Amino acid sequence: MKSREVILQVKNLTVGYPGKVVLRNVNFSVEKGEIMGVVGQNGSGKSTLLKGMYGLLPKRSGQVYVNGHLLNDKPPHELVGQGISYYAQGGLIMPALTVKEHLELAVILSNRDSFNDSLFEEVLEIFPSFKNKIKKIAGSLSGGERQMLSMAIMLIQNNRLWLLDEPTAGLSPQMVDFTVSFLKRMNEEKNIAMLIVEHNMSVIRTLASKLVVVQYGTLTSA
Repeated sequence: MKSREVILQVKNLTVGYPGKVVLRNVNFSVEKGEIMGVVGQNGSGKSTLLKGMYGLLPKRSGQVYVNGHLLNDKPPHELVGQGISYYAQGGLIMPALTVKEHLELAVILSNRDSFNDSLFEEVLEIFPSFKNKIKKIAGSLSGGERQMLSMAIMLIQNNRLWLLDEPTAGLSPQMVDFTVSFLKRMNEEKNIAMLIVEHNMSVIRTLASKLVVVQYGTLTSA
């Protein structure tokens, strides 16, 4: 069987905080269209892994490649234009901007010249509650709606690699089901590869085709 193409490759990544190394010499890869789950105990370094890859924490050593391109020296806002979308735990929104402004800014950061009307319509089809809230400031949204807005931003960025940090944390059971269905749909319809940090093992079992465990400062295959 012909091997699938690798979209993400991490080599010998060491990352942490000032005065403390959290993860050391991490190596793994994700293929196009693959969903990899990342699990581990609280404080083991799961979120640190994503932050280090995305440039939110300084890399002590190692390399991160996406589609064969080295991304080590690029700041987070440039990585969106390199094909990577990042979901921060709890969602990452700017309270003073409207829903529409968030989506427009996402397009700008994606280095696209124009707003994609078909993607915008897809956002409203998947997240119909935004139809009547498109001009509302994000600060007036509920916690669940803010997390859905963060998902909508990733959709309209139109990237093929998503890094997700606890995408179902704090959500009601109904919203957890919605989020899982959304991520599964994006993977199946758009072939989006995902690296998902998640405590909810039911979510991981539903979505992930591969699982790695963060423990003792490194990653091991489950």
